[in-house]
This record gives sequence, structure tokens and C-alpha cells, in this order.
Amino acid sequence: MLTRRSLGSTLLPLVLTAILAATALSAIAALASPRQALGASTFTAKCDANLRTKPSSSSTRKAELAGGGQMYAVTMVSGGSWSLVCNGRSYKGSSWYKISNVNGRSAKVRYGVSYVYAATALFTKNTLYTKYAKCDDVSLRVSASTTATKKGTLPAGASVKVVSRVTGGSWSTSCAGDDESGTSWFRIGYVTGKSVSSRYGVTYVYAATSLFKVATTTSPPPDGTTASGRLEGIDISHWQGTIDWT
Repeated sequence: MLTRRSLGSTLLPLVLTAILAATALSAIAALASPRQALGASTFTAKCDANLRTKPSSSSTRKAELAGGGQMYAVTMVSGGSWSLVCNGRSYKGSSWYKISNVNGRSAKVRYGVSYVYAATALFTKNTLYTKYAKCDDVSLRVSASTTATKKGTLPAGASVKVVSRVTGGSWSTSCAGDDESGTSWFRIGYVTGKSVSSRYGVTYVYAATSLFKVATTTSPPPDGTTASGRLEGIDISHWQGTIDWT
């Protein structure tokens, strides 16, 4: 007959064994499951990057994205192992970016597939910069051209998060008393705190760089109490407070 002490001594190793086994199984499951990126993000290629139809080095190569090119990854997944050299450094791994957009155009339009994949070591994540509309009626377009489809307009003070600056079609603007012309555009990923994809159904919108400023302080709207205007059908005529839409 087991005494209380001997029973406890017998059960303790069994409990510890069960805990260790459960931990090991959890670790295996984590390794086997796809790893998710922390939200969809925009990345820049550090060097020339192969874009493939599947997360595997043996899958079909659809294109090569030149160094400095940009892409939009919806997530990060585990796939086949890769070994590569980028900018003189050697990398090994098995994580891949699942890419829906390359240089402002969808993978579907460019390559005829919904997604392409590339080894994660080939890219660096872009830093988003906040800019503020200098005047009313700032046009947001689907590409960097004044003839491109306009997806919406911004009132003065509305914030955007800029992914990058690109060269596009010529523009001439008059905004907040400044008359300017040029070919530089902002590629925009977020508008007033909401992603462009969810707001307009495209990955990016574009606007002439002269129409924005970097706000050093938040301040009330011009009349001190309210700002009038509409943003993609959203009535903001009763908005009050400081211009801080991030």
C-alpha cells in the first residue's frame, strides 16, 4: 500500500513529464505554423530580389525587383529554406514575405497572380512619415500623375502617412499662398489614420509634395473652433479640436 509520501513522490515525476511533453508539442506546432508579420507593411529592396509564385527557391520566378524598389507585404510565412548574399552580406533562413503589390501596382496586374513571394532578408521595412495638408482640396490619385483617377480630396490639416517620395508627372499647384511646380509626389499608405487599402480599395494614393507640410505643433482650425469639408463622403463639418488625425 502506498503511503501519502510515496504517492506524492510517484506523481511528481509524472506531472513534470507531462508538462515537458506539452511544452515540446507547443514548440513544434509553433515552428510548423506560418509566422505572421505584425500587420501589413511596405518594404524596400536592399538589393535585387527574386519574386516567386510560392515561398520556395525552386518555384517559378515571376520577376526581379531591383534594389530600391518597393513592395507591400500582407504577411510573413514560413517556406522553403534559402541562402543568399545581399549587399555583401550572407543570409540563411526560411521566412518569406507574401507580396500583394510591387512598386505601386498589384501583383495580379503585373504578374497575373494574386501574390508573389520573396525571402525576407532582401528587404528593410519602410518608415512612415506624417505630413499634413497645407490647404483644402488636396487631390489623392491612384498614380503619380495629374491625369490619374482621383480617389478623394483632403481638407487643410488632414494627416497622411507617407511611404516614400517618387518621381511622376509634372504638376503645378497653388496652395496656402504658395505657387509651385514639379514632378515629385508622395506615395501615401494611410489617410487620417486609416489605411488607403481599406479607405479607397487601392494600396497607395499619390499627391503632389508641395501640398503638404510637416506640422511642428497642433493647432485649432483656421476659425479657432471648427473645420469644414468632406473626406471621402465623411462629413467633418462639426469636427472640433486640434489638428491631430493620426
